[in-house]
Amino acid sequence: MKSIRNKRRLLGVLYLLAVYLVFQLVWWGWQLYRLQRAYLQHLQSEGNTLPENALRNKIFMIIGEGGVFLILLFIGIWWIKKNVWQDLKRAQKEKNFLLAVTHELKTPIAAIRLNSQTLKNRKLTEEQSQDLCADIITESNRLETLVNNILLATQFEQNTSLGNWQTTDLSLLIEGQIRRFQQLFPERIVNSNIQSNIQLETEETMIVSLLFNLLENANKYSPVSEAISVSLKGSEHLVFLEISDLGVGIPIEERKSVFEKFHRVGNEQTRTQKGTGLGLYIVKEICKAHRAEINISDNTPKGSRFQITFSK
Repeated sequence: MKSIRNKRRLLGVLYLLAVYLVFQLVWWGWQLYRLQRAYLQHLQSEGNTLPENALRNKIFMIIGEGGVFLILLFIGIWWIKKNVWQDLKRAQKEKNFLLAVTHELKTPIAAIRLNSQTLKNRKLTEEQSQDLCADIITESNRLETLVNNILLATQFEQNTSLGNWQTTDLSLLIEGQIRRFQQLFPERIVNSNIQSNIQLETEETMIVSLLFNLLENANKYSPVSEAISVSLKGSEHLVFLEISDLGVGIPIEERKSVFEKFHRVGNEQTRTQKGTGLGLYIVKEICKAHRAEINISDNTPKGSRFQITFSK
């Protein structure tokens, strides 16, 4: 927070300095003009012959040099402002991320603690115990996903090589992850169209994270009553993975920035969905690690469609 305030003060000082420099430039230009005019009048009074339009040429020289100075000044101010604003936006995103992570960590930990204490201290029926255990598993998976996302983001940031690359049956892997997702979110319908026996050189844990983050994103931003669709198809040289939903969609102007670290769709004051802003950043980095292309388009009749193309 202190860093953000300091950068705002820096911008304020920069603007004041720019105004002062422009004022001084105009003032000194006016003084130079007066001196040049007085000097030329003095020469004429002594009988010297002056070139035609001598005063006008001096004025053009002053204006030209002053104009170059102004252009350089404005370019410098624009460049400094651009970099400071980028730092401000990043600092604000990091602040929001820390607040979100704190909340996202506390919630599953508190739920696990409460359920565990209930199991320990109260006599429950078998059905009640099973329900509490299921809640503990769900919250543990949620916590694991959050921690894995933070670790992955850190590794990508530091360009650390990841995992064990090997030929994977992508069809079986994705089918397994869809089943896992539906266990965590049993109220959500997932329609899948998975072509069998698609082999691809991958890092398995990254593909698991990619798919789960895209499914969680679709789950978060679409009504529970609407289904999520997952499609996997392959050709001789390419593999096509597609996850689509019938949710709020992503505005065209935000489709590039959603892959930035800590970025979240919408306004901080009006946003209601939880999140850290890491999910789609990690998805993009995993695609880059696999030399795959990812694109976002509109779904029909509404929602978003994430299309990933892998090369074999």
